[in-house]
Amino acid sequence: MSRQVVTLTGYRASGKSTVGPLLAQVLKIPFIDADAALEKRSKRTIADIFATDGEPHFRALESETLTRLYAEYPDMVLSTGGGAILSEANRSLLQKSSTAVCYLQAEAAVLSGRLNRNAGNRPSLSGKSVAEEVAGILSIREPLYRACADVLIDASLPIEQVCEQVMCYLRSL
Repeated sequence: MSRQVVTLTGYRASGKSTVGPLLAQVLKIPFIDADAALEKRSKRTIADIFATDGEPHFRALESETLTRLYAEYPDMVLSTGGGAILSEANRSLLQKSSTAVCYLQAEAAVLSGRLNRNAGNRPSLSGKSVAEEVAGILSIREPLYRACADVLIDASLPIEQVCEQVMCYLRSL
């Protein structure tokens, strides 16, 4: 029996943690949020890890978490952290371990609007305003998201339509 692993990538607020559970329900497989798994295992919040130990330490924990999750779950919908694709090793792992890597793509203005409405526990990555931060970081990450994605999904659409786009892609495999 073959694995079914759908990996969702994209910038913060692209909808990975919202679309993921719905998609997992439709596919009848577990939904795993890599950031939540990292926090549970480390018994610390991502904001605390960033503030106390810095981004390099967080990125190392993130890589360990992804490796562990892919090994542990033969079937899952996995929501990655927005910066997971910064590591070439992570990008390779995503591609090698997934049935499909889906880049939930949205324009910087859409993402900024979502972040302004619901920032949650998400730490500022640059100390800049939300709009400046999103535009700047997205310009760096966009080519990396695209490089490891099997399919680009329009994440500016309603959640049900985003889920249906992913399902259409999976049916085409």
